[in-house]
Amino acid sequence: MLFSSADFRNRALPIAASQAVGVACGMAGVKLVSRWVPPNVLGIYGVFLTFTTLGMWFVHLGLVKYVGRHWAAAEDRPAFLRAVARAWVRKLPWLVGATAAGAVALSLQHGPTGLLIFPLLFGAAALLSIGALAQAALQAVRRHWRDLSISVVGSITRTFAPPLLYLLTGGANLALYLGFAAHTLCVAILGILAISVNRNPAATTSTANIAPVYEGALFFRIALASWVLTGLNRWLVAFLYGDTAAGYFTLGSSIAVIIPSVLSAMFMQYFQPSFYRIGDSAEANKLAKLTRSVDLATAAFGVSAGLALLALRLAAPFLVGPLIDAKYSSALPWILPAGCFSLTTMLAYFYHVMLLAGRRETACSRVDLTTAALLIVLASVGALGGETIFSWTLTASPLLAVAVTRPMALAALIRRDESEGPRPSPAR
Repeated sequence: MLFSSADFRNRALPIAASQAVGVACGMAGVKLVSRWVPPNVLGIYGVFLTFTTLGMWFVHLGLVKYVGRHWAAAEDRPAFLRAVARAWVRKLPWLVGATAAGAVALSLQHGPTGLLIFPLLFGAAALLSIGALAQAALQAVRRHWRDLSISVVGSITRTFAPPLLYLLTGGANLALYLGFAAHTLCVAILGILAISVNRNPAATTSTANIAPVYEGALFFRIALASWVLTGLNRWLVAFLYGDTAAGYFTLGSSIAVIIPSVLSAMFMQYFQPSFYRIGDSAEANKLAKLTRSVDLATAAFGVSAGLALLALRLAAPFLVGPLIDAKYSSALPWILPAGCFSLTTMLAYFYHVMLLAGRRETACSRVDLTTAALLIVLASVGALGGETIFSWTLTASPLLAVAVTRPMALAALIRRDESEGPRPSPAR
């Protein structure tokens, strides 16, 4: 039997429900935005959204990964939380600088003035990182129903708050940004409340230290590369093809990433704890078992996501009218390329998690940065070649995860450290 009744009720059901709500909200968002927001306005807003992830995917990414990896095994969770909170505050100056640069970039790209957009951008980025930390902790200990409550509120507020405020203010561009900031506040508050209930209640005076590898240059470099990949294609389209084209790409990518994002979240939430348990076990063949588990999960995810993206692209023309406003019909050709590029980054992430589970954190840098560098170069060169070449480059990008990321990750996993004895080679 694939699931026991308890396993289905406590794990599979809330994970699936979370993603179902996300899909429904995503479809509703496409319908509302495509009808109410002009492409040139959406193009700038789409660039803004890439900067809101500066906290959880760049400045605080090491902390998010540390919480996800070690929260379940933490014996003194109050001390653990205090250590994470101190580290979060220490990194805020970096977030101030990064979001200030983002505000300037938005102003130069015909967006709101920096003085207006900076506090919203900084607040959104900081609050999203709090929400990400809370959800990483909840998922680590399989509190999926609590995680579901955050995901549902986050999906609803992210989908409806910006376009509804935009409509109510008569098309004031700043309303989109205010709506998104309100969404991040809701997510952060719910995350804090969920963790407060979840942690051990006993007061302690002990201290905890975060492993240096999660706070040092290693994850800083990885975080920077990961964050660049999340916004790269929108930046390229906006810079090379203009605001209106960026609006089409933003809508097309928003439709496309629903599939790989939903499937990746479901697979990762379900399997990631078991990857970590295998890595922490004392089994002699644990690396072989870990590799097989990750390969099977990755293959199942990749095949299902790829087929679903292809089906979505074939069905897309029939969505114009019922779901997508006719003025955004030029967004349809971007669905498959944007979806495939997103799929590539998520395939690579499975092998990043494999290295974390195998306690090869230091190997993540070489694997992740090589993958990111190749993707950045390929996408940039493709974009310079024109929209057609750019489109085909993004569509073919999943081959990179198979040809480069996986072999490098497997080699790093089985490499013998000087301070350790021989390890069994994982099955390939």
